[in-house]
Amino acid sequence: MARMDSTRLPNKATMNVGGKKLIQWCIDGVVNTRLLEPIIVTTDRPVDDPLIEVAKQNKIKYFRGDTYNVAKRIYDCLIFFNVDIFVRITGDSPFVNRELIEQGLHILRHNPEIEFVTNIVSRRFPYGLSVEIFRSETYKKHFPKIISAEHQEHMTSWFYQNMDKVNSFTIEYLNGNDHDLRFVVDTPEDRDNIEKFIINNPSLNFYDAPIKELVEKYKNTIKSNK
Repeated sequence: MARMDSTRLPNKATMNVGGKKLIQWCIDGVVNTRLLEPIIVTTDRPVDDPLIEVAKQNKIKYFRGDTYNVAKRIYDCLIFFNVDIFVRITGDSPFVNRELIEQGLHILRHNPEIEFVTNIVSRRFPYGLSVEIFRSETYKKHFPKIISAEHQEHMTSWFYQNMDKVNSFTIEYLNGNDHDLRFVVDTPEDRDNIEKFIINNPSLNFYDAPIKELVEKYKNTIKSNK
């Protein structure tokens, strides 16, 4: 999921971060899992045309939908591509973690009663190292209830406010609490920090490294550059 007109950092999706476009980091991370097929989901506005160009360059699928109702955009995409299970990945989170995705998919595939896997209920993982995996039938079943502007814009918020209506599984963070760390590019400062992290760790596999190692190296990099 991505768009070009971010308020805090315009055009961030195609901004160069650590040698390639931010959205390219996300695409490469999804491909790296070898478990998912990437689909860029964006709006039907001309301002988001550059994202479609990126999709075409990478020869991946894309879907253009409702500008303001993100929940509907996702709903329409699921129907259009006949998706069974989907992983929500935001275009400003460059380090798509294969370990988290593998764990989440394993849980869904081996526990048919589970409908939704997440790791952000307790908010202990670093911001931007998140995983949210839905069965499409679950999302489509509850979609008619997503009617407030807040829920339509933040398409998973309804589920977190109605956890009693969904059979969910929460992946717990085992390394304390690092939610103050920002593995996300939402501000100029975020962009500078992620750039430093990438440049100062050229041998690190940002997609496959254990989360504990990723966190330790990030802390050391940002601390030493202050």
